Formats: sequence, C-alpha cells, structure tokens
Amino acid sequence: AAMPMDDNLDFAIWKALRDQQQAWVAAAIKGEIDWSGKEASLAFAVAAASQPPAAEVAVRLIEQGEVDTAAFPEVVTAVAESGTPAQLGRMARKLFAGKVSEMTPRYLEALVARTERDKTIPEEAEVLLLELVTDAALLRDNPELCDAVCRAASAWQVERLEPVLSEALAIAPTSLQSELVAAIGSFRTATATATIDRLTSHTDPDIRVAAVTSLLQTRPRAAIGPLVKLLEDPQCSAPAAELVASLLQRRVVPQWLASELAERTLPADVSRQLLRRVRSAGGHESLEKAVREAGKLADAAWKLTPELSRRLLTAARETGSPQRGEVIYRRQELQCIVCHAIGPAGGLVGPNLISLGGSAQPDYILESLLDPSAKLKEGYTTRTVLTEEGQIINGIVIGQSDQTLRMRLADGKQVEIEIESIEEDSQGKSLMPAGLLDGLTEGELVDLVAFLAALGRTAEFSLSTEPIVRELETLVYSPQANRRLNRTSTDTAATDDPALEWRPLTTRVSGEIPLQELDRFQQHRATSPTSFLRFRFRMPAAGTAVIRLPSEHVESWVNGKPTPAWDLQSLALEAGIHQLVLAIDRSLRTEPFTIQIGGDAVPDLATD
Repeated sequence: AAMPMDDNLDFAIWKALRDQQQAWVAAAIKGEIDWSGKEASLAFAVAAASQPPAAEVAVRLIEQGEVDTAAFPEVVTAVAESGTPAQLGRMARKLFAGKVSEMTPRYLEALVARTERDKTIPEEAEVLLLELVTDAALLRDNPELCDAVCRAASAWQVERLEPVLSEALAIAPTSLQSELVAAIGSFRTATATATIDRLTSHTDPDIRVAAVTSLLQTRPRAAIGPLVKLLEDPQCSAPAAELVASLLQRRVVPQWLASELAERTLPADVSRQLLRRVRSAGGHESLEKAVREAGKLADAAWKLTPELSRRLLTAARETGSPQRGEVIYRRQELQCIVCHAIGPAGGLVGPNLISLGGSAQPDYILESLLDPSAKLKEGYTTRTVLTEEGQIINGIVIGQSDQTLRMRLADGKQVEIEIESIEEDSQGKSLMPAGLLDGLTEGELVDLVAFLAALGRTAEFSLSTEPIVRELETLVYSPQANRRLNRTSTDTAATDDPALEWRPLTTRVSGEIPLQELDRFQQHRATSPTSFLRFRFRMPAAGTAVIRLPSEHVESWVNGKPTPAWDLQSLALEAGIHQLVLAIDRSLRTEPFTIQIGGDAVPDLATD
C-alpha cells in the first residue's frame, strides 16, 4: 500500500494481493497497514481479493470517515462487488445518512449493479431508499439520481416508494419518464397495475412504449392488445417491433400476438419492418404469416416475372448507380450488413459478398434478392428447432456433436443446444425474409442490383489490400448515455461503463467510415457535437503499433488512457489485445476517413 500504483505491474500486484489476502487483510484489520491517502491502492486491493474479509477493511475505514469516497468512488465499487448484505448495508448507511449528494447516484449504481449480477441486496435497503427519497421534485430536478433510484427501487422491490415515483412521473421531463414507468411497472401492487394499464393509452409515445414494455414483463397476455396498438401507430412501430423480437423465444406469447393480428390491419411499411425484425431475431412461422396478412404484403410484393427481370437488369446495366446502391445496402432497416460480410467485416449468417459481382450473373443476384429461398447456397440453409423448454430457435448450423447442436442466429450470435432437449427439428428457409425489398422503389432496386453486381468486378467496389480497419463499434445515443457523459467527461466513453451501449459498424467498401451513420452526443450547449468509435487490435508480440488516421478534431484513448492522436503512429505496446476509442468533433470533422493499422499490430477480427 505504500508504493505508488503502476499500471505495468497491475497483473502481478493483483495476483499477489489475491494469493496473500489472508495475511494483508489481517494486518489491515489490526491497523498495521496505513491506508491514509491511498484510496486507489485500497480499492485495487479489495477488488483483487474480491472477498468479504477484504471488503470489511474498506467498510470499517468508510465508517470511520478515513476514506474519501467522493474523490475515490472506486472504493465503494470494490466493496459493492464482494461485500455481504450486512457490509453493503453498513456502507450505505454511512454514505447516504438520509442525505443526497452529488455522488449518491454513483454509489447507488454500484450497489444495484451487484444486485443485478447475483441478487445480493444491502441490508435494510428499503429503509435506506425511503429515507433518501422523500420528495418527487428531487427526482425531477436530478436526472442522474432519478435513473439510479428507479433502478434501485426495481431491483430491491421497494414498493413503498411507489407514491413518490408516481408523483415524479406527473412532473418529470420526458427524458425521465420511461425510467419511472419501468420502476412502477416492476411492482406487483394493485395501484401499480392500474397505473401501467392507464399509461398504455397515454398520449406520449415514449410513455406508451415504456408501459407496454413493463406490462410484457409482468402480464404478457394483457400486453398483447396494447402492443398491437403500438404497431399501428407510426410513432411507435419501430420500438414495438423491437419488443416483438424480444418475445420470440417465449413459447406462447408469439402465438397470442399472431391471433391478435389476425383481427387487425397494419400499414404495409410497418408489416415489412416487423417481418424483417422477426426474421432477424430467429423467425416464427405463424407470426410471420399473420404479419404478412395484416399488412396485405402479398398485394404489394415484387413478383419476378420475365418482363420485370429484363426491365430491371437493363436499367441496372445502363442507368443503375452502384454508389447509390451502397447507401441502400447499408440501410439499417434492411439488415444487409447484419447478415452478410463484404470481406473481413460484416455478418456471418449469409454468404460473403466480397466477389459477388465477379462470380455471379446479374440475373442470379436479382433472383436472390426477390426470392431468397429459391437457390440457397450450400451451408446457408436454416434449421428450426423447438426445445423442451419451449424455445423456438431458427438459424444456421455451424457444428454438431452427439451431445450438442451449435447454431448461428440471424443477429450473428451463437447458441449451443443439447440434442436431448430438442423436441422438434425441421429444415427452414433462407434467413433473408421473402418480401424484404418490397418497400423499395423500382429505381432503388435497380441501384441495389448495380451495387451488388459491381462487388469484386470494378476497381471502385473491390476491396483494397491496404491494412484498413473495417470493423468497428459506435456509441449508441440514449438519454442515459448522454447524461453520463455530461456528468463525467468524454473519458467515460473509453471505459466499460454499463450506461453506454455500442453497436457494430462496418466501413464502406472503400474503407471509409460513414460519419453520417454515427450517433451524435453533445455534453453542453457550448460544446461541439461528438461521435464515438472504438475497435480492437492485436499485438502478436511486444512491439510498435502504427495507426494512421486524421489527427485534427479527434481525441483518442488507448486501453482507456488518453493518447494524443498524433502519437498513434508510433505506439509501444505489449503483446495481447488492445482497444482504441475515438471521439470525433462532428462540427469540424465532416469528411469521411479511413483508419489504417500496421507496424507490429493487426486488426482483431472475430473468428468462428
């Protein structure tokens, strides 16, 4: 504890502390180790040991007021991760003492994270929360506190807090209402049930979505009618489709929804959107049929006749724009990138399209788009299995033994199923749903064919041999994530903060990053809008990484440490996996760019 922290020695110190914890914990309890002014070392030691005896050392120091938890909240996090319910309760009583401080949200989040991980709840958690939150206006005026209290009330089932949460819901800004609805909806009281039922018809779309989301968790049968009403509303159809996708592995619920849709009519565009989402989440035959019928998609479908084929192929050859077609291919609602890769980046459930234009005729490409199950490529036929637990799983088989079946789902995730648990097993169709492109105009379809036919055939749409990073992640905007960055700093984006969600991003065929596809964050009115990217790379051995990208209007962090962008062209790094995070000033950096990686570094590509 007397030595300064040195990141290069972290692993060795960590292992030594864990191996020798009985000795140092005993010494610390006896007062032989002086932790004064060494909060970072204390947090490191408690986290390394990850046992209640070590947590006790920190709890006693917190109770005695000898730890500056406001300056070093990592101590609280370390205790929260390994303390007993009694220890967590003692620490919380000292930290909160019935008063709200600037650090209260962070302390609560640490305790709730433990509950969500292994259901450990601090002793007297209900009393602590009730003493802490007595005024709805306090939640209205403090977004970070409201988020943390809602999570805590739900995780710890503090139903006596319901009146305050309901009062806060009536006065809180729109950005806080979803969290409040979710917390109220987690309660099992009669008043909470009545509140959620009423909110499913609220005038605010976000509140309606939050109420139906909550209802699906507690009373799924009662949620089906309100869920269909969300689908019918253009303002709510996209989040409603996400809700439907989340239900597919619940044995009875999709059938309830299919029965309800049989009595309804959906806009054709909504049905297409919903059908794509259902198929990408694994598929459900009867629900898909109901969606197609509700949207009358058979009447709006492209029908590949010889005349239409000749017209489209002639237009693709003579007037089609591969540049416009790539933009269409990248549309999020089409999910092309989720399923297909172009070279080393993209999805793995469909064939790699890197040389499609050079190996397939345009008429084959067109037929594959409009009738995807007509000529399935070997190895990409789906299987649909029903397990004894009632799960319906649809995907591509990537491995099988006498005991297990390994499948890759439409979203790229892999699942392993025990053979003995499979009740039904049948061959499926293409994971690309029929009618996926019915929403495209004829001109858009022509441009898409032109793009796919150019892949690997023209220089502009063939992958270069330059060492370009093609697979990244971008930070997803949400009110919670934006508030977290506002409350802390952009440095938080370089951490594994649970409030931040990242989604996959691939570059264009040229290797350029499509800036217009990145979400924007703005910490304060006076700051520029910012987008965030990250990617991993590998050092096979210790050496120098060379990363080339524009250095102006870009901040960077390597393995969580701020690093000037110009230093990226010569980074001395140890062997292993490393991560680079970028913050891009969107008001000044407007042109797309590429990221090249070389020296002793190589991209860390996902492998099967």
